[in-house]
Amino acid sequence: MYQGDIHNLQYRILDRYSAFTPAILCLIAGSLMILLGFIGCCGAFMESRCMLIFYFFVIVVVFLLEIVAGILSFVKRREISGVIKKRLQDNVRFEYGGDGSQNPGEYGKVWDAFQHDFECCGVNSYLDWYNVKAWPNQTWVPDSCCQEVIKNCGKTTNLQDWHLDGCYDSFINVLNDHLLVISFCGVIIGVVQLFMMGAAVALFCAVHNRETKSRTV
Repeated sequence: MYQGDIHNLQYRILDRYSAFTPAILCLIAGSLMILLGFIGCCGAFMESRCMLIFYFFVIVVVFLLEIVAGILSFVKRREISGVIKKRLQDNVRFEYGGDGSQNPGEYGKVWDAFQHDFECCGVNSYLDWYNVKAWPNQTWVPDSCCQEVIKNCGKTTNLQDWHLDGCYDSFINVLNDHLLVISFCGVIIGVVQLFMMGAAVALFCAVHNRETKSRTV
């Protein structure tokens, strides 16, 4: 009944934070590396000490910013977690459409897929669906919360037919999988940047020594 595209819950429900998805972060980092590589190649080809110095300091600044970003992410992890949970709860309350059985809307389809695939209901629990904008003054849940999906099964009062646990932990697990990708890419980029800094210093010294020798001849 539902086509489970679980990763869309990150990209659609957290659309305001979509710039921080792994693919886009890696794309930005890759673009910066290409730009820096071009500057470094120009400096090496032209044997320009100014370009090599600029290249070195830009890499150092980017490297330090990456360290700061990692530290801030670790320090503010609880705050970030709270923002994510608040966004998910607001999405449940105000952006789910239909009556729980049909026409759930774009976000609703993603929620239905996620709840169905992970056998969960709501953010913290099934209670998150009570009195939402789509059905005010009703203690319903979407049909995707049901253990056996049958039309209007979310409108019954038999809790034994529903998945009662929330989806937040499952969502965080999916998000952590993406963070592992980001961390792995960050480590590789950091190692490459250290190598680039060393190469820039070595080339600068070589150019400087060559110019010094040419002046003394």
